[in-house]
Amino acid sequence: MSEEIYKKVVRCIEDACEREFADITPSSRLREDLQMDSLQMVLFQVRLEDEFLFSFDPMEEMEKIFFCVESVCRYLENR
Repeated sequence: MSEEIYKKVVRCIEDACEREFADITPSSRLREDLQMDSLQMVLFQVRLEDEFLFSFDPMEEMEKIFFCVESVCRYLENR
């Protein structure tokens, strides 16, 4: 996993949640571990789209992409 993408993803999470996390790891689950609610998930998606200059395909299974930090990073690397 690219360190650059990982850092950008963490920054997008922190922006969406409006706070810093001291213990985010690649295996951190967005909803369970980071306690992201539905609004924060949408804000996170928007932040990612702005940061990486693309739009998510609405037909993709977003629950699989937005499961944990690593799944988001892997998705972005494969784009």
